[in-house]
Amino acid sequence: MADEKPDPITLYAELLTNLRTCTFFASLNTDSNAETRATMASDGQTVTVTHEGQEATMRLPMTMGGGGEAALMLPANPSKELTMRLVLTERETGLICFDETSEDLVPWGADRVKGRVVCRCGRELVQGVQEWRDLPREGWAEMMDFWHCHKPHEEGDHKDVAAKKGYGASRGVTALESIGLVGLTYFVVSEQDCTGIKASRFFHSHDGRARLRCEKCDSVVGVVDKLAEGWRLYKWAVGVKTGDEVETFKVQKWVTALLGAGIENSGGRRFVVEDEDEGGEKGALLLWVFTDDLAFSSSVGHTERQDPTRAMKIFWKRIPNPKQLLEEHHFQYEHLPLPTNVYTDIEATLERSADMLPQSARKFQDWDVGMLEKFGNRDLGFESVEDGSVEEATGQMSGLNMGEMEAMETAAEREVKMVEGGEGLLE
Repeated sequence: MADEKPDPITLYAELLTNLRTCTFFASLNTDSNAETRATMASDGQTVTVTHEGQEATMRLPMTMGGGGEAALMLPANPSKELTMRLVLTERETGLICFDETSEDLVPWGADRVKGRVVCRCGRELVQGVQEWRDLPREGWAEMMDFWHCHKPHEEGDHKDVAAKKGYGASRGVTALESIGLVGLTYFVVSEQDCTGIKASRFFHSHDGRARLRCEKCDSVVGVVDKLAEGWRLYKWAVGVKTGDEVETFKVQKWVTALLGAGIENSGGRRFVVEDEDEGGEKGALLLWVFTDDLAFSSSVGHTERQDPTRAMKIFWKRIPNPKQLLEEHHFQYEHLPLPTNVYTDIEATLERSADMLPQSARKFQDWDVGMLEKFGNRDLGFESVEDGSVEEATGQMSGLNMGEMEAMETAAEREVKMVEGGEGLLE
């Protein structure tokens, strides 16, 4: 990897819907000159940059109107990093890579688990489930407890309702034979409905839960859920097989679903993420969800994605003593323990994602900057605006001068200081 030569031109674009702007970066090996060109294709979706006989093309996170191929204005001063800004005028609802409500989407709800649940290696894990039921949203138990304590008196006996649903205010989730319960990032099933899974004979010292492993590949696929009297299977460790096709998703998308749920439930955007098998003894990651919903395109690693890609922008750092931080500032940080393989995957993904960003955008103060992908319409099999067929925006592209860039940076720093001082919250 270290011997690989960097691309002579790398492109990156980031769309922020709340600001109605898209920032476009072109990183060059040498300073731009009079021959450097940036051209918008006639379809309004792709930009090509040419410099010293090299060229790079990238699809934008939106469609620009106007029709016809157009040359774009580049900054006048020679630079290895060209920054331009698209200002959008919305002609119809929605933007590419976002549905109309910008709703957080998560696959495999009860109405969409149509096939068999298998390990990523292909081994079937669930056989006996005849019906899938959605669990309420994350944090439902606290709300149910509050309602249960304050509800008005009603005539009749409803004690059997919780048993039929598999969950209730006073008893939480209970696994039922032949019925699978679907949470945000997991399935709860009875042991009798599972196959090809071996349970550990001991409970783990840090979280008190026995691990479930695939008999074929020995990977961790879940945990024994004593409270639910069943087995909890992680969605990130499994796939859903329909016919000969097995549907799986990137681990990072399941983690951003957890982060999004945490933001919605608590309002907090800073998370102490640790390896649950280590209990934080070897340190942890401190994540700051700086932007919880954006769309980006990049010429780096584009073969691994289908840009534009929906994502979160994450400021992150490694911390040596997560337990102390949580004890001293427990109101400021959310705690998110993850299985070892998931923790390792997220750490590596954050490190690797910096390669997509221009050099000037990879650090902020003492934070590293990275991206974690989110679920989009394509992941749920919806025909969507992600393909550019629903919405078209118009706008102008111009080079940002130093004064504009400094003003943007100063504004961002003010927002950061407000967040750190508890006076505001970044979008």
